[in-house]
Amino acid sequence: MPIRPMTARLLPLLLLLGSNVFMTFAWYGHLK
Repeated sequence: MPIRPMTARLLPLLLLLGSNVFMTFAWYGHLK
């Protein structure tokens, strides 16, 4: 499937956001 310009622009942002959320949850779980 072809990647639209908008998707190409959003993907890095989504990856950054996803990793950010994951790290937050991992850190939160580590503290408990």
